[in-house]
Amino acid sequence: ALYIDLHAYPSFGAYDASFSSTTRRNRRQRRRKLEAAAGPLAFEVLSGSEAEAAFDTAIAWKRRWLAERGISSPVFDAGPWEALLRSMVSSGAAIVMCLKAGGAPVAIEVGFADRSTYMAYLGAFDPAHSAHSPGQEQMLRTIAWCFAQGFTRYDLLAPADDYKRQWARTDTSVA
Repeated sequence: ALYIDLHAYPSFGAYDASFSSTTRRNRRQRRRKLEAAAGPLAFEVLSGSEAEAAFDTAIAWKRRWLAERGISSPVFDAGPWEALLRSMVSSGAAIVMCLKAGGAPVAIEVGFADRSTYMAYLGAFDPAHSAHSPGQEQMLRTIAWCFAQGFTRYDLLAPADDYKRQWARTDTSVA
């Protein structure tokens, strides 16, 4: 599983600057297009009923994404794993982050934290805005939040997908 070594960068700005100017320009362009299509962006860490509602939205998006690809998952089948995850959200043990455009959710991430590590468990985005990569913008803002919280590691969890390798910036991994 890959992780972002936040400790290797003095700030979020330094981490962001580690990407090519083309990558940063493409992000800005997608962000502007998303805002033009759906409204101003806002990033929020949610709790209580707002976190539960966002979790329900993320699960619906994830189920749709899985169904379109013919994939099943015991975590998102309304069974015991999903119930456990839901209880973690309801209890506040999970961290729920939401990128909104025009006041409506466009990307949601559910994660967990220990003393120094944030673990990204579930990411989902509104398929209506997939052309604008809202999940990438949400991840970028989550990484900035991790820097602000003093985390030293953003664990991307398994599997070691190519997109995670790009975010990790180096070949960092944990067994």
